[in-house]
Amino acid sequence: MVSIKFAALLVLLAKSWLQLALVQLTRDTVQVRSNQVGDGTYMFIGAVGNIAISTDNDGVLI
Repeated sequence: MVSIKFAALLVLLAKSWLQLALVQLTRDTVQVRSNQVGDGTYMFIGAVGNIAISTDNDGVLI
């Protein structure tokens, strides 16, 4: 069985990791790259996730 001290240590480490992750993802530090993967198809790549965009004469699909 997991001891209370060990469980408290795990919670503390998880909280510290989450705070560090949130501090690193500020508006000034987030970078988004855009790649053209085909005719009218683009991919935005960022720290949180990726977005694919397709464009043609009918409009834009995100």
